[in-house]
Amino acid sequence: MTNHSLSNDILNRVLILHYRSLPSYLADAHPWMRESARDSAARQALSAVILDQRKLADEIAAVLVDRREAIAYGGFPMRFTGYNDLAIEFLIGRVVDECESNIRTLESFREPLRRDDIALSLVERAIGAAKAHVEMLTERAAAPSGVA
Repeated sequence: MTNHSLSNDILNRVLILHYRSLPSYLADAHPWMRESARDSAARQALSAVILDQRKLADEIAAVLVDRREAIAYGGFPMRFTGYNDLAIEFLIGRVVDECESNIRTLESFREPLRRDDIALSLVERAIGAAKAHVEMLTERAAAPSGVA
């Protein structure tokens, strides 16, 4: 039987990155939005990120449960409270920054997970999803006002 102690610790960190992310926080914080196509498109993009992150967090949690590992959900960073009631256009930039930071963190997990195919696969998927989120959110932010 393989000892997955380090892998499980890393998976818990990846779970927290997704479960307690800025997009997850904003799902309940209700950013300020204008009645515009651009803000509506930004909200749709943010909703897609939230859904993707929740799905991956659920998959990671399932692996940890299968391994009889305690799940650490953590808490939202206190700095997120400073984002309450800010415009979604501004917040999309912060979400992109977080995704880019997460990509660097996730990439640092590749080497320690090289002998755990399941954990490495989840981290690779998380990296791919984060890169796709950055691309999608950046395109939305660059779209001219009135264009979705």
